[in-house]
Amino acid sequence: MARPLLRLFELRCLLLSRMDDRLRQYSRFGLRALRIGASTLALIALLRSEWMAGAGATLAWFLFIQVERRWTDQAESD
Repeated sequence: MARPLLRLFELRCLLLSRMDDRLRQYSRFGLRALRIGASTLALIALLRSEWMAGAGATLAWFLFIQVERRWTDQAESD
């Protein structure tokens, strides 16, 4: 009885690891899209002399870069 349960657990772990890899790939893609969007908005706002909007978008861009660096550091240590 323990043997089929073990196989079911192994299969579940295998599926979850694949889903984890996909989730990680989608998260990285989404973070890159947010980073590119924030930098574009910052550049456009600053060129239009909208200083507050430019500063906010620049802050968001910087935050996205910091998060991406931490995620890649954690992925390399795993």
